[in-house]
Amino acid sequence: MPKIRLSDRPEIYQEYQYTAIDDCTRLRFIQTYEELCPANSVDFAQAMIAFFSFPIEEVQTDHGTEFTYIFMPHVQKPHPFDEFLKEKGIRHKLIPIATPKQNGKVERSHRTDDEEFYNQRGFRKPATRRRQLARFVRYYNNQRPNSALGWLTPLEKLRSFPEYQGVTLSLKSVTHV
Repeated sequence: MPKIRLSDRPEIYQEYQYTAIDDCTRLRFIQTYEELCPANSVDFAQAMIAFFSFPIEEVQTDHGTEFTYIFMPHVQKPHPFDEFLKEKGIRHKLIPIATPKQNGKVERSHRTDDEEFYNQRGFRKPATRRRQLARFVRYYNNQRPNSALGWLTPLEKLRSFPEYQGVTLSLKSVTHV
């Protein structure tokens, strides 16, 4: 999860990008937050479920404390993110420790974000960056061909399934809490 810094304000203000990618279509959903914490992870999961037009069966994450208490044996309560996913009937899969390759689609998408978005622009205001990021994600989902999809866009790939031929994507794909 990349830290987002604003030009001229690196030590004062930072945000973190949460990213969800559908394994099959490569559709992406992104939100940014000022901190990594269980409450923001649950908020992200709620918004992610609303964004994707199909049922989500499994969510894969690393072992960050924003997602799990597995390495905090002194915490004797269920993690809010785990509880939320369980309530929605969604499996929570943890990647093996120190193996970012196991989360390759997200890692690659972060590299794309850096190369095609963050490194191409400087932002002085969070609101400006969020608006531009929303446009970039819409472009990524709707117009940017993906080599892993045979040069289809993620939306074209989704529409290749008969039950999703008429689907459109919400314009609200990036928000900030």
